[in-house]
Parts: sequence; C-alpha cells; structure tokens
Amino acid sequence: MDGVAIVSSYYDCNYLTSLRDKNGNVPEIFITDGNRTAGKSVSYKKRLIDTFLKKTDINQFIYLYRYKTDMSNCAESFFTDLERLFYKGREMTEKRLFDGAVIQLELDGLPCGFCVPLSLASKIKKYSPIFSRVRHMFFDEYQDEDNRYLADEVSKLMSIHTTVARGDGKQVRYVPLYMASNTVSMLNPYYSALGIN
Repeated sequence: MDGVAIVSSYYDCNYLTSLRDKNGNVPEIFITDGNRTAGKSVSYKKRLIDTFLKKTDINQFIYLYRYKTDMSNCAESFFTDLERLFYKGREMTEKRLFDGAVIQLELDGLPCGFCVPLSLASKIKKYSPIFSRVRHMFFDEYQDEDNRYLADEVSKLMSIHTTVARGDGKQVRYVPLYMASNTVSMLNPYYSALGIN
C-alpha cells in the first residue's frame, strides 16, 4: 500500500549483542529464549553471514549441534531460509572433514564456517587449528524440548569454546557464543550453570 510504512515484528539480535553486562563488560555469552517463529534463528544466522561477508578471510563461524547424527544436510538447513530472504543467488555447500566429525560450510565456494557436534567435544580438541579464523559461535535450540541433554553438556560446550578461542596466535580470543531456544525450562543445565533463576 502506498504511504504505509511496514515495520518488522521479527526478532533482531543486534540490540542484545550491543549491551554490556551488569559490571559494564562486554559479555561473551548471549542467550535469547522465546516463542517459535519470532525470528531468533534467522537473526543470529544472518549475523554470522553478514560478519563473514565483511571480511571473508577471517570471519568464520561455528554452528553447534548436540549430536553428529543431527548434522545431515547442514548447508541446506542453515541457509535455505536465509538465501530466500536476504542472499538471493548465493549458494552454500558443505564438505565433511575428519570422517564427518566436522562439516565445513562454504558460501559461493569460500569457507565460511563449520558445523560441530557437542557430543564429540573431546575429539574436536585435536582439530583446533582449523578454527583459528572463527569469530563467533551459535547454538540454536540449546534447550531440548524433551529435557534430554548430553552427560556434562555444559562442560562439553565450554570445551569446544576453549578449543576455538585459543587459536590465531593467542592463548585466549574473544569468541562470542549466541544461544537461542523456543523452549523455556528451568530444568535445562545452562540456567543452573550460569545462575539463571
């Protein structure tokens, strides 16, 4: 309609990621929980791609899964909605690395990120050099709607984060972790570990 402004009612992660914590520090973990179809996943995945496109040689990302068996068709499941909405004509493909323990995502032929399963955290440590250009991580649906989690899942997530954040000539790098979920349950191990009540 002419003369009518359309305002998006979908979630935009840029506000949350611009905030400081209660001590005035830049947080390294950002959590978004809320109803399904709010646009949380799309907003964070768009952030990963937009950051990569600003400087394709250093701005890779990690997209986390709970299990290796969940990582079928990573490129398609990650990029289909993004291509249609924001990146028409671009193509995302994937390559299996280390017997499928890691999947490398490529955007128009350029390595842009990795799909990594929490369940193989101890194995992932051996591959830390390939993550030296990773600048941020996203764990979508970190709360399982059936409350089924890996044994020591939070420790596995922190292990992978440490593996990624120690590269690129530094003992520790700032690598923000974005976490989103439709489910909100006080039974999830992350609320407990982070003191959220």
